[in-house]
Amino acid sequence: MEPLCAQNMSAPNCWTPWFPTPAVYWIVSSDREHFANLAYLTGFDPRFEEALLILTQDQTPTLLVGNEDMAYTAISPIDLRPVLFQTFSLLSQPRSSSAPLTTILRDAGVGLTGGKRVGITGWKYFIPVDVIPATNTPYYTTNIEDGIALADEALRQAFEQKYPDAWGRIQQRRAFMHNMLGIRLKPELLPFSNIPAYLPPFWLSPQLAMRVAYL
Repeated sequence: MEPLCAQNMSAPNCWTPWFPTPAVYWIVSSDREHFANLAYLTGFDPRFEEALLILTQDQTPTLLVGNEDMAYTAISPIDLRPVLFQTFSLLSQPRSSSAPLTTILRDAGVGLTGGKRVGITGWKYFIPVDVIPATNTPYYTTNIEDGIALADEALRQAFEQKYPDAWGRIQQRRAFMHNMLGIRLKPELLPFSNIPAYLPPFWLSPQLAMRVAYL
């Protein structure tokens, strides 16, 4: 697959026609399971880690990667500025050598033009639920990754006042998880997925769902 700007890799403005109008900055998120957008744009796909591409209309694209992906960024044929952001690294790996995220964003050009609109590509951080089969054990198991937010009381009150419709959906999800699935949530946990923690025991039996049993 040839990256979007491969034919004109030396010109940062090769991205301009693709900007989500009227965005000033374009952020593309990626990880091992959700890499197609980043691979299409750059030819790079993260290996076991998260990655974030930051595009502005007048600078070389900045690519944030973890420890293991820094050397691997050389696979991209386009002009990128790789930046080590160790928060994206695997667990138990060093996390003491990265610059603060605010510094990284400023160096990438975010905020320098005075623009306030950001285009985001990558659905993972909004209303996701990943169901990942794990079949390399004697027992067939499944992992579920749901999108959540953690918010203290002040933030919850502000969220409810500013986004009442979204707040209502969050409360419906919390009620479903508690009443139907037996999952007890603390007040600060806000589920973002429309099918929170839903796991059918059989692939072709969606009317059934696994439930927590308290003995």
